[in-house]
Amino acid sequence: RAARALSFDRHPEAFDVLLELGLHYPESAEALARYGAEARAAVNIRFNDLHSGDNLTAWLQRETETVAGAFGVDIAMKVKVSGESFLTPPGPLSDLVAAAVAAETGVTPVLSTTGGTSDARFIKDHCPVVEFGLVGQSMHQVDEHVRVDHIHQLKSIYSRILRDYFE
Repeated sequence: RAARALSFDRHPEAFDVLLELGLHYPESAEALARYGAEARAAVNIRFNDLHSGDNLTAWLQRETETVAGAFGVDIAMKVKVSGESFLTPPGPLSDLVAAAVAAETGVTPVLSTTGGTSDARFIKDHCPVVEFGLVGQSMHQVDEHVRVDHIHQLKSIYSRILRDYFE
């Protein structure tokens, strides 16, 4: 549905709200507010284990209802949660992986959540998960690359994990 026109005389703060919604050109925001039209915004929220898709959706719904009520507009929201955040507590699987890393590299790994969003969020409800792998300055870039000897070392770590798991 098209938004009803906002009067900047009665609601000067509407201009700021429209800009916060991603309209970077004042004349576009003003035209949208004066003549009534449709605006679309996409939001990508990456969240940790202190939140859930449900509680963030509820918060966004409350916020949009507040804005809609303040400015007399209709706001429709579609939400798609691609995966819930999780935290795997230390245990047998993380111990197994840490021992394999230490045995193959001489480095004692640190359990950490600094690695960013994990694809393990898609399988965590079906099996225990830990995530580890190569680290580098070029990860997820067009020219991603790692040292060949690190790939061989990673293969040795994976082999040890499998051997020790099935012993």
